[in-house]
Amino acid sequence: FGSKVCVAGRVMRIRHLGALVFADLVDGSARLGNVRSGKIQIQMGGSRSVTVAIDVRSDRELVTLAWEQPGVGATIRNDAFPYTLALNATNALVATRIELWVQDANGNQLLTSVVPPPDGAIRVLWPRPPAMGTITLRAKLYTKDQLIVESEPREVQIVK
Repeated sequence: FGSKVCVAGRVMRIRHLGALVFADLVDGSARLGNVRSGKIQIQMGGSRSVTVAIDVRSDRELVTLAWEQPGVGATIRNDAFPYTLALNATNALVATRIELWVQDANGNQLLTSVVPPPDGAIRVLWPRPPAMGTITLRAKLYTKDQLIVESEPREVQIVK
């Protein structure tokens, strides 16, 4: 850090991602390139200016979706159903919905679609498994900006 980049432009759009605010510039005279963080000084006119710390990351890096329950490699007895599925979404305020998918040997089935709570703690009741054996659970989070974030697949064994 230490070199200066002069970017001239105008704000075309302001987006909110949780507590973060994004301002998109156009007609810029330079690009930030590989800069990931630092400070930017905004001239307000005359001698007034403000310095803001920046963290340059894509929206995809700021929104995550992770399984809490079932755990990795879990075995769930058939008599344990209904079973509570638990996920955590970071920056859930930008999410419009989360879909939960169940895949068995017969293909994918949409289990449910929910609006995540502001704290990102998603709890969904899974009424019954589609079959015995290996089941793969997946979750997809859709944001207000049409970004789709997918969880890691979670394989579980359903046994009698």
